[in-house]
Amino acid sequence: MKKSLLTVMAACGICTGVFGAGRDLSVNSEKTGERPAVWKPVTWANVPGAATLKIIETPDHIDGGKAVYWKVNETSPEKAPEYLGVMARPVVPVPGKKYKVTFWAKSSENSVVSVTLWGFSKGMKKEFRVPNAFKITPEWKQFEFSYSVPSAAEDPVFAANPWYQFAFDLFRDKNKDFTFKDVKIEEEKQ
Repeated sequence: MKKSLLTVMAACGICTGVFGAGRDLSVNSEKTGERPAVWKPVTWANVPGAATLKIIETPDHIDGGKAVYWKVNETSPEKAPEYLGVMARPVVPVPGKKYKVTFWAKSSENSVVSVTLWGFSKGMKKEFRVPNAFKITPEWKQFEFSYSVPSAAEDPVFAANPWYQFAFDLFRDKNKDFTFKDVKIEEEKQ
């Protein structure tokens, strides 16, 4: 039996949500065409026109429903950063536990997306970071990976205040778009 982790602060800054088993970390029931409250632009937040991030319907997905569509704008300003990230934070883990991340994704052309979890606290022995890269194609595919959170014995500073960010990154000259849905983080029984 899996237990979901998650308390996530929505990017609206005032909203919070608890994401239990079967809940969608990517959309959380916002209206089609709107920017999803859960996901916040990272490097391009102050660069108008660098990218588009909105909720769309997905009739071509096996389960239908909604997804987040994210597009690097072809007329992106020169001052736009090399990579354009979106993140959900803070994700609150339990120190010493193992988790599995799953999500569905596709792109209009073959590309690679970076998926990273990272956490840090002043005085940590080492920054907690889990980087991954996934090949995305025009067909919907489910992706997954597992990771372990440092225990209190491994890093008592992080264990006293555990949180991290979950981020997807696109690269301005290498990615056109990325559609994702059903992002879940669930505890794995060891």
